[in-house]
Amino acid sequence: MSETSLAKRTRGHIYGLDGLRALAIIGVTLFHMFPYTIKGGYLGVSLFFIITGYLLAVTSERGKNSGTYRVASYYLKRIKRIYPALLIVLVVSAGIYFVLERHVLDGFRPEFLSIVFGYNNWWQIAQNADYFTKITNASPFTHMWFLAIEIQYYVVWPLIFAIFLLLERIKGTKAAFLFLLIVTVVSAVITPIMYRPDNDVTRLYYGTDTRMYALTFGAIIGFAQNRNLLIRLPKGVAKIVGIPLFAVMIVVTVIAYVLLDGQYGFTYRGGMLLMTLLFGILLLLVTDRRLSLGKWLEAKPLVWIGAHSYEIYLWQYPIIFLFMYKRWDNTAAGPILEAILIVVLAWWLHWLTGVLLARKIPEKVFVMDLWKRIVLLAAAALTALCLVLGVIGITTAEKEKFAEKDELAAVLEQNQQMLQENQQQTDDSSAVSETAQPTPPATPAATVQPLAQEDLLYGDASLENAAEVSDTEVLMIGDSIMLDSSPQIKEELPDCYIDAVQSRQLYDTPEVARELINDGHLYKTVVISLGTNAPLTEEDVRELLDVFDSETSIFWVNLFGRTVLWEEEANQLLLDMAEEYPNLTIINWCDLIKPHVEEWLWGDREHPNPDGAKVLATLIREDIEVCMSKQGHAPAYFPQAEDSSVTDEDGE
Repeated sequence: MSETSLAKRTRGHIYGLDGLRALAIIGVTLFHMFPYTIKGGYLGVSLFFIITGYLLAVTSERGKNSGTYRVASYYLKRIKRIYPALLIVLVVSAGIYFVLERHVLDGFRPEFLSIVFGYNNWWQIAQNADYFTKITNASPFTHMWFLAIEIQYYVVWPLIFAIFLLLERIKGTKAAFLFLLIVTVVSAVITPIMYRPDNDVTRLYYGTDTRMYALTFGAIIGFAQNRNLLIRLPKGVAKIVGIPLFAVMIVVTVIAYVLLDGQYGFTYRGGMLLMTLLFGILLLLVTDRRLSLGKWLEAKPLVWIGAHSYEIYLWQYPIIFLFMYKRWDNTAAGPILEAILIVVLAWWLHWLTGVLLARKIPEKVFVMDLWKRIVLLAAAALTALCLVLGVIGITTAEKEKFAEKDELAAVLEQNQQMLQENQQQTDDSSAVSETAQPTPPATPAATVQPLAQEDLLYGDASLENAAEVSDTEVLMIGDSIMLDSSPQIKEELPDCYIDAVQSRQLYDTPEVARELINDGHLYKTVVISLGTNAPLTEEDVRELLDVFDSETSIFWVNLFGRTVLWEEEANQLLLDMAEEYPNLTIINWCDLIKPHVEEWLWGDREHPNPDGAKVLATLIREDIEVCMSKQGHAPAYFPQAEDSSVTDEDGE
């Protein structure tokens, strides 16, 4: 392609890119706001990557052909585009959290450095901060992994560009494209090869090597388009095919935004790659000037969103996280207010960074109405105040996010060892004699009255269960919440069999339950404590419940955690399931713990400390006993606590 034709094609604005940016940022924002509804909105990131790779190829080659491309000026332009807005958001957000939820800033300094220096994705991988299972390490800046990959690509792009041009000059165009194609294919196949259903997907989702293919794919499109190497149908045929294809691509994108869950194996076995290829086709269609699709995407709302997409991305998660953390999003107005704040702050940040980079206040400010100038001055003053508070918050925050984590880790390790020893003893005892397990004597059913609320410390006297309930030989299945409380549970229910491990996922548990049943550990009553490691889905909950028959009474401890951001949805799902499964009873740990977070939980505000573990164990026992008493069964353990409701046949 001649330099003249290249200049003609690349001169000025590339229509439609702002519209594509808008499509990408809308998907990502909706995913962050409604992760259980817009399950695939994270795919917008792949669209962003393709656009970035495409634009770097097109603009770099444009600069080369015009003689204006310089590596130093390239880096300076990227720094100006990225860092003023980024630093303002980081520090202002820190100032807001310093006032509203100061402990969120604990351990923030290493995270801050990882964001600023562009290695946040690898920092999060090291922290095992799963994008889809935001728990202890949840942060208002979790989304910065994306910016880290972009920064890393910006850094190496001059080298990639230089290698491409060198190969093209020495070996020819095919060799240059082969180089980019090899890089793209290698990056694309890493994820399907490395994916394992039982492994955390953090490494695959955040890795620069596993996501780079979208960037280099965008570069291939840009270079190929500049050289007229792409197959071009006749204009009439292109319109007949291209416009319907574009419509189909948009529909598929919307469907994928809603349905392609980031926990699906298909996502990592090719689903994300297929969507990236689709986005590449979408980019080709939009940038084909013969189709006018790019101009269709120049609607003012789309252009505004696209032009402010960087600022929207920076602001969205600090705002959304705050609303979730404070539970402000529980009302219908919550998401609306979130969206308004994101848009307003994005506009303000875009305007402010423009003023800072220009180092001059626009003249139109001085001719504004007085009230508008007052608003601008107030916004500037508030921004300055938040910056000061942010600096104070960052510099004075605790060094670690969770200072007691080593102590909790030791407790969990010790408890795991205890459970393994107990399980081995139980298995050995069962192998010798089925009667070796203790069976406390039962009180005749006729002597038992239902427990009243005043008889209980923490339990709920209104609970019922359609299946027969027993507090002997109870099967317990749980994650680290149950593991943390296992010694106290064994004190309250000495005859229970506990199978609890750290980081247990609900979707893995049905198989665990089947193995326990096959090993002879299914009794009349099962207690489940799961859900803090990933959002609950109806499909997974139903699959686990269906492992047990209707004659088995099931008790499920509901969820609480300041960083278990799916708490409300999960607890409502459990209540809905209890309506459908009469043998399911919900133990309401969430409402009990809320007023006692500082008193009964470790510093992670999720795991019970020794006092909280005693409370949880007592709650489980009492809720089981409530259901037993309504069935006329006396508790086998701690019967003295229910003396007022247990009498003999003569009423004495």
